[in-house]
Amino acid sequence: MKRVICWDIWGTIIETSYTGQTYVEYLSQWKDADVISATVRNVLMTHEAKRSQIAFDAMADDRPLNYEETAKILCARLFDPVPLDLPPDIKLPSWKKVAELWRMENEAVRWIPGAKEVILWIKKHYPGDIQVLVSNTTEVGWWHVDEKLGISDLFGWSKCFLSCKGPVAKPDPFLWQLVKKEYPEANRYWMIGNSYIFDDAIPHALSFSTLVNEEPHPPEEILEFIYGGSSHDIPHCH
Repeated sequence: MKRVICWDIWGTIIETSYTGQTYVEYLSQWKDADVISATVRNVLMTHEAKRSQIAFDAMADDRPLNYEETAKILCARLFDPVPLDLPPDIKLPSWKKVAELWRMENEAVRWIPGAKEVILWIKKHYPGDIQVLVSNTTEVGWWHVDEKLGISDLFGWSKCFLSCKGPVAKPDPFLWQLVKKEYPEANRYWMIGNSYIFDDAIPHALSFSTLVNEEPHPPEEILEFIYGGSSHDIPHCH
């Protein structure tokens, strides 16, 4: 049997140890958090971000957007034009503050305990199975955490199916359809994530088996889900 195992990134294999104010919490003083998250997902986590005039320098230099450019685009989408109901004594948020908080949150990224070991265990014991990333991410966030943790080295760049490379983000079926198109010979497909909204219903409808929980899964649970059995020898998971 040939399996394709799709991993989400944030909250599934990596997390942040940052405990301060996040950029979403900061911006929530002006905008609803759901509006902020939807804008980040649908604009900054897709090619749509590159359509902004603010992205011109990045496009000209053929490089990813940086935190400052990303924060400027987000603030422009949220507050340009200035809301008519904004009281005159209320200042708009600082894109510099947004960039700073965003960078600090990603700088504190780390592997979720046991996640890397599970990935390596599968590579060792089932070398014919294919492990890929299927995740929503901004360009700047991806390049920052990848530089710190070497995620693309572990999976291989061609196996990173990321929203920032394409036109839409999860839960749109686009990324999972790309996986099935890339690996049509697989007998089974799995999706492992931490969000029922973004990692469960759509892949399930596309005949993926899904393991989704808002808390990180114990390594043994992941392996039992995919390979069966009740005991797996995974070093350094506890």
